[in-house]
Amino acid sequence: MHKSKEQTEAIVKQCAEENNLSWDDINTCLTDGTVDALLFANEEREQFIKPKVFGVPDIRFYDIFNMDLMMAARENLVATICNLINGTKPSACDEEFLNVKNLKKPKTC
Repeated sequence: MHKSKEQTEAIVKQCAEENNLSWDDINTCLTDGTVDALLFANEEREQFIKPKVFGVPDIRFYDIFNMDLMMAARENLVATICNLINGTKPSACDEEFLNVKNLKKPKTC
């Protein structure tokens, strides 16, 4: 069942509020051409990605496709990034933050 524009807008506003995001910023992005420019730029970039994007999210590090890294990042993005950092790591990489149960996940809308 398709939702009306008003219903969709109400859902997006609620989602933005629950995740402490500015509805005004989101609405501006949607109405001033920014979203179209971003989608177009992404589409142009995807033409050169090998292998082709096969699902969303398609997570790549250093513009290289690696199925194991992508699956790990889908499970725990922070831990995957922390494992790729050489040298001093930020506090987000401390063990108490890497436990999936402790990660603050955005509310699903």
